[in-house]
Amino acid sequence: MGWVPTLFFLLFLCSDVQAGVVLKVREVNPLDKIVTELVRYPLPVGVKPEDVKDFKIEGYYHEVSLEETAGEGSQPSLEETHKPSAPPKYRISFDKEKKVFVIEVEVTFPPKGVVSLEIGIEEVWFVAESKIEALRDSVPELPEGGQTGISLRGMIFKQLDEIIEKQGKSSVAQVGVEEHIKAYEKNIEILEQVEFDNGMLKGLITEEQKKSKDLSKKGSYFCLNPKDK
Repeated sequence: MGWVPTLFFLLFLCSDVQAGVVLKVREVNPLDKIVTELVRYPLPVGVKPEDVKDFKIEGYYHEVSLEETAGEGSQPSLEETHKPSAPPKYRISFDKEKKVFVIEVEVTFPPKGVVSLEIGIEEVWFVAESKIEALRDSVPELPEGGQTGISLRGMIFKQLDEIIEKQGKSSVAQVGVEEHIKAYEKNIEILEQVEFDNGMLKGLITEEQKKSKDLSKKGSYFCLNPKDK
């Protein structure tokens, strides 16, 4: 039996962007017999084990013996011979090939049964405003004039504003989990560029200050040629 998780619903409406997301997954047993299988579902990129805050499972069955349920002289029904047990416990492993964490749970499926998983995770696909503001504050002033530095500094602020704007238009409630994650990944690319540009700007200022000091030193000394003495 081949198991292919089907992600059929991804939505969590909340006023707080950091409140969380619920992933809902369905697994189907196409066979006319009870089957126990290990269900594996790869968690979205960026989700770590500590981000999983809730786990629910419905539709699972646990096989019990006929002697435990059959009445004297009666034929037990499917419902009597396969009664719900305590929810199966999940575990989380790391898939080195896909480079994501995977949630795993061993489930007993009834014939033609459908099992539903609900995985509650923290919202991890956002750039904290505190990080954006810290970067903004770290951008140096320009002690010296220079079009390159002015342009670079303006570009950094523009990119930081772009991250804030994109996050305001790409919440889970607005675009769904998949597009929300894509927007986050794009913002991370922009953030990395901002950090690179900021480092380059600081290097540019340091170089300009060094040149200014060198010129100042040269202007402070008057060297005579020994032949002129």
